[in-house]
Amino acid sequence: MPKRPTKNWHEPFLKELAETHNVDKAATSSGISRATAYRHHQQDPAFAARWDAALKWQAAFVRSLSLSGNVTLAARAVGLSRSAVYRAREQDPELAAEWDAALWEGLETLEGLALKLATEKMSEGMLKFLITSARARLGPDPMATAAGARPHAAPPLAEELTYTDARGIKRPVREWQGGEA
Repeated sequence: MPKRPTKNWHEPFLKELAETHNVDKAATSSGISRATAYRHHQQDPAFAARWDAALKWQAAFVRSLSLSGNVTLAARAVGLSRSAVYRAREQDPELAAEWDAALWEGLETLEGLALKLATEKMSEGMLKFLITSARARLGPDPMATAAGARPHAAPPLAEELTYTDARGIKRPVREWQGGEA
């Protein structure tokens, strides 16, 4: 016969649940079965509310991460350690995708602030850094020519096109555009 859980398992269970986002791990570390945890979740509305709150740190974390671009600050904002949020990321692909999007958003926010400060203070060094970082992120310019290459000039499009006038004579489009036709 399985032993009955102690009365004090709720706090350690909820703490582990918030850190790992894993019911099985939280139950095992608290000395209870998974079934016991879910039964209490169904029968005790106050416990269910705390359970749900333990899992909702992710939205606040992602929001904070999108503002700062800093994992440590975002983890602190939701009361978790950096290692706890990274463990949750490893176990939850949806969180990982939201996390990556938030990091890009945070980076763009920081770049915007840096650009504003650089232009207000006329910081040539900061502007060069921002341009270099953007170029590194975007890769080579697809419209640029190779170094030393001379772009060849294509003839104007109007000289290559012809039309047939009302008498069946082929004429250059430039004559029609010039009003000679």
